[in-house]
Amino acid sequence: MSVVSRTILLSSRDCEANAPRRSYALHSTASSFKPKFEELKSTASTSAAPFPEGIISLPKPLELKLDGKIVYAVYYSPTNPAYAGDPEFELGEAVFHKQRYAWLDVNYGGSSCYGRAYVERLKGNWGITDVKDCIDAVESPELSLLIDAKRTAIRGGSAGKQEEIFASATSSYGISNMEVFADDTHKFELKYVIKLFGGTKEEIPDVYHDRSPEYFSANIKTPLLVLQGNDDEIVPPVQAWPIINGILKTKGHVEAHFFDGEQHGWRRSETMKKAIEFEREWYEKMMVRTTISN
Repeated sequence: MSVVSRTILLSSRDCEANAPRRSYALHSTASSFKPKFEELKSTASTSAAPFPEGIISLPKPLELKLDGKIVYAVYYSPTNPAYAGDPEFELGEAVFHKQRYAWLDVNYGGSSCYGRAYVERLKGNWGITDVKDCIDAVESPELSLLIDAKRTAIRGGSAGKQEEIFASATSSYGISNMEVFADDTHKFELKYVIKLFGGTKEEIPDVYHDRSPEYFSANIKTPLLVLQGNDDEIVPPVQAWPIINGILKTKGHVEAHFFDGEQHGWRRSETMKKAIEFEREWYEKMMVRTTISN
């Protein structure tokens, strides 16, 4: 009898935001169902020079208390503005750290690692619990000591939502009409939506309507940047235009960029760089320069 042996590399991180990442080798053979884990040790020299301070922002876990509840978040302070950095490496939040922006990752209700009750808070309340937690996080007394709450921006992809409390916002390949999305999306995504909404479109049509930003786009007052892939089959470009047109009709502030050859999430390095640059410039224009001129 032949014996098949496999080794799989795994990587994990504890729930704590600043916990070190650990790598394991999983050894298994067809003759035994009992796996064997081996933690892989670093080969870096212990005498190597320490990583310079101020280049990266270390995560700080927060428990933001408001209205008798806790919202979990991870705060990153601005890093050293004198660090020139490597433009090939610095994408995403690292760009904003260097530009003296603080960064907050809100692990709103529905996030794992905080217990079953916290996960269940999102069930049936998608578009309500998550949005309220983001607002409560910004308004919490703990965070007010770390940021300027009047100059905050909210950003998100796919299923995101913007509120007036924020001074600026970015929507990347965002959904505007949940009714259309329920008809067009694949089965896995649809089952996920049904659980988070609490029923199908036929069972709770009012919920799908009321949580579709398209019908309320004229009420959007926060300056909005829209980034969209032209080849996105999950959230196609047709989902972006109702939001854009609704804001334009009320003479609001909106800017949109569509990327050829891109799908649901950026694949090309050129697009990633352009998207980050568009976003950085948008915040500068809507929050920094406006404040200085006033």
